[in-house]
Amino acid sequence: MFEHEQFDKERTSKQVIERHGWLFYAQPLPIEAADLDPLRAACSDPTRFHLPCGIKMCGGFHPDYQLSWKQGDRSFDVQFCFGCGEARLFMGDTLAVEADISRRFFLDLLEHYHGQRPEHAFAR
Repeated sequence: MFEHEQFDKERTSKQVIERHGWLFYAQPLPIEAADLDPLRAACSDPTRFHLPCGIKMCGGFHPDYQLSWKQGDRSFDVQFCFGCGEARLFMGDTLAVEADISRRFFLDLLEHYHGQRPEHAFAR
């Protein structure tokens, strides 16, 4: 909502893909081995997720990160928006869960995975 020019520059100058209606860089970033267990634990810990508290004043959900994995022939994606502190879990192409997140906790785990993303810190 607030960075239209930067978004357009990234969208037109980098290779992107669409996932669940949102654009992401096409080149995935592998998760470092040391981060796998903490991310798995966090994503399966119900205390890290909360019932959505309604409309946020940030312009709405706009994911900063997506984690993707497969279990057998099923695919899963969880998208994190650090602007509004929300996550959405997709099972295949179906939205399964929307929740507010422990924003600071997930941001600490993921913020160093910026790859092609412009260098800038999220609002803390």
